[in-house]
Amino acid sequence: MFIMHNNNWMGVWKMKENRRSTAIRINKNEIIRVDKDISFAIYYLNYNKTKTLGCCSGHGRYKTTIIIQEENGMIKELLSGATIPRKKGFYIKDKKDFYYLPEVDK
Repeated sequence: MFIMHNNNWMGVWKMKENRRSTAIRINKNEIIRVDKDISFAIYYLNYNKTKTLGCCSGHGRYKTTIIIQEENGMIKELLSGATIPRKKGFYIKDKKDFYYLPEVDK
């Protein structure tokens, strides 16, 4: 499926390995896998020059989270405003293989 947005085509493809995920093209050279529920939000943020570093819809267990890097280099969770004190390894997997962000879901 392709969606026209500001005279650019946003490609959305189904990924075989996970029925909850979608691949989106966030720029000319980069395609990322994200949860279907938040794929357009992630595309829109990246299209508008907000760099997303990670995201999760929460899958009904946890809060939706979108990790961004601000222009000053700070890493934050967009929806809660929580500061993230690391540059990678944002999410932790629970016993049922769901990921969550400990700064938001304590």
